Parts: sequence; C-alpha cells; structure tokens
Amino acid sequence: MYKSKFQYLLKLCFQVVVAAVVFLSPVRGLARVYIDITSFDIRMPVAISNFTSDPGLAAIIRSDLEFTHAFQVINPKAYLESPGSPFSQDNWLPLNVEAVLKGTVKFDKTGQKLLAEASLYDPIENRAIFQRQYQSDVTLLRSLAHQISSDVYEALTGHDSVFRTRIAYVVKSGSGKEIYLMDWDGKRARRMTRTHTLTMLPKWSRTGRYMAYSSLRQGRWGLYLLDLSKADERLLYGNSNLSLPGSFDPDSQTLYFSASQKGGTKLFRIGLNGKNLRKITNDIGIDVSPTVSPDGRRIAFVSDRGGTPQIYVMSVRGGPAKRITFKGNYNTSPAWSPRGDRIAFVGRTDGALHIFTVTPEGNALTQLTSKRSNDSPAWSPDGRYIAFSSGWKGESSIYIMLANGDKKRRISSKGQNATSPSWSPLLRF
Repeated sequence: MYKSKFQYLLKLCFQVVVAAVVFLSPVRGLARVYIDITSFDIRMPVAISNFTSDPGLAAIIRSDLEFTHAFQVINPKAYLESPGSPFSQDNWLPLNVEAVLKGTVKFDKTGQKLLAEASLYDPIENRAIFQRQYQSDVTLLRSLAHQISSDVYEALTGHDSVFRTRIAYVVKSGSGKEIYLMDWDGKRARRMTRTHTLTMLPKWSRTGRYMAYSSLRQGRWGLYLLDLSKADERLLYGNSNLSLPGSFDPDSQTLYFSASQKGGTKLFRIGLNGKNLRKITNDIGIDVSPTVSPDGRRIAFVSDRGGTPQIYVMSVRGGPAKRITFKGNYNTSPAWSPRGDRIAFVGRTDGALHIFTVTPEGNALTQLTSKRSNDSPAWSPDGRYIAFSSGWKGESSIYIMLANGDKKRRISSKGQNATSPSWSPLLRF
C-alpha cells in the first residue's frame, strides 16, 4: 500500500518536469552573450509584454527574471506597444531596454490545451533573437512559464537557468519528519514521502535521477535511495545505528555518507548498486557531512579530530586531510559550490549560527548572514544562489539568497517548520 501511494505522490510531484521536456529543447549556439551573470552588480533592462489571451504567463516570467537580480524588468505601464501589435524598434528604443519578449496564447476547443508562441527581440540591433512555440496542458501553466523564462535566460546569458529546478526539504509533521518538494521559487510545494516517521536530509544526485535520504523504519535507521525516473525506493545501507547521506559523485554512481559504527562515526562511500562499500576515514573522532568537489577529486567534511567541529578537505580516496576553518569553535554543514571555487558552511559566531563561504584552501572567509539561527546551505546548480534554512522570524523556513549574501527571500510557506534544503540540478526527465 505504501509503495503505491508513494508512486502516486511522485507522479504528482514530477509530472510537471516530464511535461516541461516536451515544450522545447533549450536555445543553443547563440553567438552573443548579453550579460555576464558572474557579476552581481549588473542588471540588464528587459521588457516582458503581456501575451495575447494571456492566462498569467507574462507575470510568472517577469517574476522569474526579476528574482535573478540579473535583469531589471521594466514596468509594463511604460510600454508604448500593445501586446497584439507587431514588434517595432521605434516603440522600445525610448525605454532603453536591451531585450523584448512578446507572445501569444491560443487554446484548443476543450480549453484544456494551449499553444504559446514567444518571440525575443533585440531592439538595438532590430532583430529577433529567437521565435519559439510551446504546447502544454492548462494545469501546467507555471511549468510552461518557467520553460519560456529558461529560454530567455539562456539566450541572453549563455547559461542554463534555475527556473526548471526544484528544492527538496524537510517539514516537521506531527512527531515525524517528511520530505517535500517545491519549485525553485517556493511555488507548488508538495509532500513527497508519507513514512509517518523520521525521514530527513534529502540529497540530489547531480543528474537529478536519484535522491538519497535517511529514514527510521521499524526502529532501525537506513540510508534509502530513490530512483525518481522509476518512482522506485530501496534500502541502500542499513548496517549502523545512524547513517546520513552526504553527496553523490559527479557521475551519480557513488554516494558518500557518514555512518556510526563501533569506533565512532566515519565517512564511507558505496556504489548505487549497493556494492563496493569502503570506509574512507579512520582517524580518532567523529567525521560527518561529506560533500564532493565538482571535479570528483576532493571531499570537504566535518571532523572534531582537532577537538571542535571544523571543516577539512581531503582526497576522495582518503588519506591526509587539511583543515580549512579556524574562526570559532563550531563549523559544520559544508556544501561545495558547482563552480568549485567556494565552500559554504555553517559557523557559530557570537553565539549565533551563520552561513559563511571560504575557498577550498581556507582563504577569503566571507559571512553571508547576519540574523540569528541559519543552517543547511545548498547551492543552486549554476552557483549563483544559496538556499538555506533560518529561524530568525520565529519558525524555521527555507530562504534563497544570492551567493554574495544579498537579496534574501523566504520561499517556503508560513506555518511550515522547514529545514534541510537540497537544490536539484536542471531536471530533464
């Protein structure tokens, strides 16, 4: 019974992803990059016109692009050109915008299917950057809008966006904890598991196909692996008092995790087929929270081998480890950035927990939060944002901020006790 309910819940959670794939392949091979997204100080002015017969597409696209802080969406009240009129360079040059999106929406006879056409223009060069068609069920309007946003973003930046990503997180449910999923902007949150027990610490594989998490079943902790493409869950490892997932390798063939056994809690790795189990730390003390570098060569992890919890870096094969945090006596929850240049972590300073970043060599320590009680940093797949949990407004909620600490925004619902965010890659299945 649980398995059938579980598969049904997964279908609800991921039907939007499957539908998004058929809308359109991403824009590729465009010669010009309009904006450098590695900078947080530059915002490109753009116009997003209402689509004709628009059921709300343009408003979602505006929200997507505005939140990136890479674009400044000009107020539609300033537009000189009506939505149904052909694009005219003369109507947009006075607004000093560098890109204009226009489109139409048509419904089939049943009113349940829609066909959208979207055209992105460069008013300065007076040319179309792209013209695309999309098909969707009306119920998947938000996925359609995210797909159009993704195409606009990629056409102007040359990079994939986060608009078709999802965030897994944990919500306290009665005496237990369950895993939920939501869009990157906090919309369409759904409960994914119904274990009626403690299920926690979801971790995405880098392909998006798998998710690992810990769950207490029949009085025993286990490390579970969920194949999202098949809605198939299985026990991957259960030979310890407590096992906690850390990070998948870049090829999503191996999971690194911590497990408590005789002699303390150490780091292990295991193949996703349940074979090739190997312990990779054996020092005195507790080792937890492994996170693998993007190139798959190094691991950052937490250890108290020096007397207090600190962040260390070592080879994925084990061996000597280098300590990289020295400020404060409590540093934990490392997360390696997708670009490989920074490690986010939680540090205690002045009696409060804050999000920091540091280089893998231990340099350029930067504090990103200033209000109390922050935890569980998780990078977006493009490295531009960090999700984290924070209780500074009285309840634990999921927030997103730019990777420099700016533009913090709560995305989980009020009233949810939400923790442990894990950001998916771009979902394509």
